[in-house]
Amino acid sequence: MAAVLEREDLGDDEIVEAALAATGEGPYSRRLTDKILAALNQAYGTGEFAVAHLLHEALVEAVRSSETVGGGRRTHPVLEQAERWRALVSARNAYRTAIDPLSDATPEKIAAARARLKDAWLAWLNA
Repeated sequence: MAAVLEREDLGDDEIVEAALAATGEGPYSRRLTDKILAALNQAYGTGEFAVAHLLHEALVEAVRSSETVGGGRRTHPVLEQAERWRALVSARNAYRTAIDPLSDATPEKIAAARARLKDAWLAWLNA
């Protein structure tokens, strides 16, 4: 069972920092687009493609909204990062399919899938 904290257990600064952190503010806060991107990466990477699709739509909307409301912050690179991640996971899946023992992939198709995976990985790393 979690301990219950009373006001007297924390100093005023600790209460303010805890309240800010709990509501998405504070020194360790990240942009909403970063949080959506992290969720999208996890969903796509684990094969939750329907969820990933919805998160991608949410990411596009968050970028659009932040560009109109946030005074033109430069947030569009997050969409490029999301696309690089999707390409990497797609290449990974294609490679796994190609090397599956039950696959009838030719050595050329396996080599092509491997090259695509390497290219996608390098694009992800060098972004």
